[in-house]
Amino acid sequence: MDHIRDDTPVHLGRAIFDLIRNPHLLDAVSTLIGPEIYANPVQHTRIKLPERHFARNAPYSLMGTTFWHQDLGVISEEADRSDIVTAFIAVTASTEDNGCVIVAPGSHKGGLVHHCRTLARNGIPDAAVGPWTPIIMDPGDVLFFHRATQHASLPNLGEDLRWSFDLRYGPIGQPTGRRWFPGFVARSAAHPEQELTDHAAWVRSWHEARSQLATMRELPKFTRWPWDPSNPTRECPVCATHAPVAAIATAVSG
Repeated sequence: MDHIRDDTPVHLGRAIFDLIRNPHLLDAVSTLIGPEIYANPVQHTRIKLPERHFARNAPYSLMGTTFWHQDLGVISEEADRSDIVTAFIAVTASTEDNGCVIVAPGSHKGGLVHHCRTLARNGIPDAAVGPWTPIIMDPGDVLFFHRATQHASLPNLGEDLRWSFDLRYGPIGQPTGRRWFPGFVARSAAHPEQELTDHAAWVRSWHEARSQLATMRELPKFTRWPWDPSNPTRECPVCATHAPVAAIATAVSG
């Protein structure tokens, strides 16, 4: 993301707010991180259309294959020790044909690894990833995974779109990795009065953040490994000299 304007689109519908606060979802999250739950502002909706509808020579497409990565690798370093959990929610069926998520089981135990940022990719080289498995999901299924779990997605080679949400949660008081975006207390057993239940207040918090970011000449960095446009080779120097990529010393609990 190069810039944010006062009118940059952001969807803040009541249904999304209610989904983030869904009691059944929070019940499951509480078994992983405890009863003090903060809604991390790193939230996405993904509508993955059939890949045949897009140019094959496009350098990057959100509709195509997602490269191997860790969620910890695309937030700021302040959240390295935060116990962030991702909730990947299938709205439509997720199959190998329409580009389901694939994960490398146990990969979170190795900590954070270098992500290559080039014109063509932003992720972990395939050679550095161990055995993986596809995650087949029905509508309404939720996949929970650790912030250091290596995951990617297959291309959508079918005829139907694949629609999903990915939300993130962490314990109250821990850094979110996107401090310039607004999160909120989704559930608190100790202080239930702190829970945000007002949809309008949530909307205002995002509008205020957008207005503040729109005044910045340079946005805060969104990844740890920025692509260097002055690099004439369009290649990542780490990938060119190291195979497999060595793990970076980062404390990862769980």
